Amino acid sequence: MSETRENLETLIEESQEAIDKAKRKLKDLEITYSIGDRFITQHENKFILAGAQNGEILLIALETGYCPCRPTKVEGSGKITQRELELIGCRSKLTRYWDSQRKELTR
Repeated sequence: MSETRENLETLIEESQEAIDKAKRKLKDLEITYSIGDRFITQHENKFILAGAQNGEILLIALETGYCPCRPTKVEGSGKITQRELELIGCRSKLTRYWDSQRKELTR
């Protein structure tokens, strides 16, 4: 059976809808972070993710109050992406041990 132009266009449209739906589901599965989450480094230093001015986020050391990096602008303080977290943490290896959204230890 030969494919008509209309059939092919319909197939493309349906395929694109399925791709868009899968992308939305994948985005929902993405791990995100928020203000109040706590992290630990490989050197056992503990930090909290805090809000600054103008939608900027920074890490504050829990023991000293030191901020190792400059505040970083993020798209949404309740859904900070892994990429944004890497920028906020000066590319340090951070492991979340407290999830402020779920109110639970994660480590």
